[in-house]
Amino acid sequence: MATPSESILPDALPCAVNGRSIETLWLLRLLVRTGATRILEDTHAIGTRNQLLNRLGLAGFPARPNKELTDSLRILLSTTLNQMEARVGRYVLPRVLASNLSLLARHFPLSATEQEVLAFALLLKTNPLLASIAHASDQGMYTQEAMEAVLRRRATAVRNALAKAGRLQRAGLMRIEYGWPLPKMMQIVHHGLLMLVRTRVTKLEKLLNGVFCEAPAATLQTTDYTHFQPQLDVAIGLIRDAVQHHRIGVNLLIYGPPGTGKTELSRTLAKAAGVACANVSSSGEGGEPLDNATRLANTAIAQRMLERRRTLLVFDEVDALFNDGSSFIGKPSTAETSKSWVNALLEETPVPTVWIANRIHGMDPAFLRRFDLVAKLSSPSLDGRLKLLKRTADGLLTENQALRIARCGTLTPAAVTRAANVARHVASVDIPAAIVMETVLNGVLRARCEPTVARSNTHHSGNCYDPTLCNADHDLLALADGLAHTGIGRICLSGPPGTGKTAFGHWLSERLNRPLLLKRVSDIQSPLLGVMEQQLADTFEESSRSGSILQIDEIDGFLRDRREARYGWEVTQVNEFLTQLEAFDGIFIGTTNLAHALDAAALRRFDLHVRICAMRLDQVMEMLKRWLADVQIAMPDNQTLKKALDELDGITPGDLAQLQRRHRIAPVSSIADAVTILRQTLREKGQTTRKIGFV
Repeated sequence: MATPSESILPDALPCAVNGRSIETLWLLRLLVRTGATRILEDTHAIGTRNQLLNRLGLAGFPARPNKELTDSLRILLSTTLNQMEARVGRYVLPRVLASNLSLLARHFPLSATEQEVLAFALLLKTNPLLASIAHASDQGMYTQEAMEAVLRRRATAVRNALAKAGRLQRAGLMRIEYGWPLPKMMQIVHHGLLMLVRTRVTKLEKLLNGVFCEAPAATLQTTDYTHFQPQLDVAIGLIRDAVQHHRIGVNLLIYGPPGTGKTELSRTLAKAAGVACANVSSSGEGGEPLDNATRLANTAIAQRMLERRRTLLVFDEVDALFNDGSSFIGKPSTAETSKSWVNALLEETPVPTVWIANRIHGMDPAFLRRFDLVAKLSSPSLDGRLKLLKRTADGLLTENQALRIARCGTLTPAAVTRAANVARHVASVDIPAAIVMETVLNGVLRARCEPTVARSNTHHSGNCYDPTLCNADHDLLALADGLAHTGIGRICLSGPPGTGKTAFGHWLSERLNRPLLLKRVSDIQSPLLGVMEQQLADTFEESSRSGSILQIDEIDGFLRDRREARYGWEVTQVNEFLTQLEAFDGIFIGTTNLAHALDAAALRRFDLHVRICAMRLDQVMEMLKRWLADVQIAMPDNQTLKKALDELDGITPGDLAQLQRRHRIAPVSSIADAVTILRQTLREKGQTTRKIGFV
């Protein structure tokens, strides 16, 4: 009498053996070779088991079989697999999938094993039954062993196909996440690839829609980036050469503060080089943001899709890719987790690529050295800012108003453009465009802790600085003429507050018609290790590149005597400053109120140390006379004025400037009032004077 298993189960499964589906073969290999037959006994997987039995033509098999039937089913599956293995050559991929993989392989040189791995990964995403069986496979098996069991390919070929530096990952088609079940481990990066399974594709662009997009046309010319020379010419030459001679591995890294025009620069570079420009997509087809790994994979895919075209590829906002790790907690960045792949991508790019970042301080040096050009784009020079304002705010500002805004050295093209757009919509008779633009710009500047427009013009009001009214131990006019002649000089200005040290830099800038890069020590110092040194180097580099006069106020914050240093970083910052100063080939001005506290070696690095003291009596009288004439206050004769001021020792240009500002809110009516205010100012500074009368 036949047993229940004999009466229900056939000797083999003819629908599988006689079919041509490689999916069924892979399904049985998963079941038999990787231990997935456990699903036959799992009471929580009844639905999956029933789908499997229906797929194999065993729809009449009991929903809850006993152990004898289950064991018989295992034997049947093993027997069927053996019969299929004996005629393995007849089993092929679905026709549509096979055709599409052939199209893909023409752009991405994939081996037969790599194509099968990709096909298996695609079927895992589109065949729920295959995915469920794969999830139930023996998780004690290594991933490579499981894939060897499914594909029956050589171990070396499978290992290479699954490697992080393998072609599938380097091409951006797949991402292998080790340590997970097969369905989660084998990730398809671009969801458009899932079309390969069901839809015949004739053009790769349709399949991989959304990997990159055509960049908008450039709106600027190379003449708008004169402050980016000579890097601009080098970049254009690199792109032209790469396209004309089909050079691989040409990559440019452009970084700088947000809003400086890096993205627009990439389009200008493409236009100047005579090539098209494409951007790596930052969002999916539905508008959802893409994660860093997907964007990196899209870059690799775009390289293959564009390699036969005259195109520049732009990968924007790469900070998130290279700087999203943390050395403090030992978390690697996205790029570092696939370091060999990223290195290979940089070395083998068939399309010249511009990588754009705001910051690169966290980037691994191994990545940096693989870029042909690493260049920082800073804010435009004064002339560049004036040209920008003329173009974006044409008809909104007078010449003087544009100059006032342009004097703000930290303004970026993006901020100026947005402010001009706001002014065009908001400005009216009651709210002039200049006020609107300053309001918008000041909001951005304050948020970035940078000087406002008004503060940037502090030393330009009326251009009233007169070096002959500074009590210096060196002729400042002769000094300016000497610097104009040589174009090089390292000057230290020391003296009490208010003696005109900072104002000298502004005056010299206008006299020599060169921009002034003014920094305070607090603009450069940082509590983070290595950041101060980098920012100091960036400051000197920016000055050299833009041809600016570099002025750093209160340099005693950098150059304190190293013999009195309490911490190692204090010595390091002096050394770094001196190194940068010695190599600097422009005009440098350092100001200090505490010359006696400077490191002796630091003072020797300056070409000239100019000491500026409080004004002489004749200088005070001259400056006061000019102001009294401007505000139309009765002026006494020289003898009377000299007697009134004779014992007011220690007056500086800053004290008289304070008197002028006070007059605007609390008018001074006579010279006697002015003398009283000056006496009070000296008292507040800790200087005493004898009470004198005014006749």
